[in-house]
Amino acid sequence: MPNTNAYERQRVDETTTGRRQGSTTARHRPLILLVDDYEDALDIYGAYLQHKGFDVVFGRNGEEAVAAARAYHPDLILLDLRMPVMSGTDALHALRGDPTFAPVPIVALTAHALEDERLRALAAGFNEVVTKPCLPDDLVVIVTRLLSGRESGAR
Repeated sequence: MPNTNAYERQRVDETTTGRRQGSTTARHRPLILLVDDYEDALDIYGAYLQHKGFDVVFGRNGEEAVAAARAYHPDLILLDLRMPVMSGTDALHALRGDPTFAPVPIVALTAHALEDERLRALAAGFNEVVTKPCLPDDLVVIVTRLLSGRESGAR
């Protein structure tokens, strides 16, 4: 979905997921919130996740991440660490401050492969850290593992 503005992307999201903002209707496909300021990452990972059976909504910065999470109530959030407007870590803190999002797995996406960066992200409260670029199949494995852990923990 290159060169779409936020409104066009939201319209595409509603068509793709069949859900409007604030909708609490049951869905059969897990909903993933994918947030990155790099358009290619949104396109590649978003298309692949959809191909693998997930519904996906998008954001381009931390503020959009928080707003979309509150509007769509995703099953899992993929959140770039370094973005304009609000960082991924600041968005994580805003979401973790709301008890609604306590059980939601939040995965940090980062282009920084240093172990120190990974440890800081985990200490901040991310459930997992994925170094970009990563193979889309590897991302699906992580998403599936975290979602299955959430389902088994809810029983």
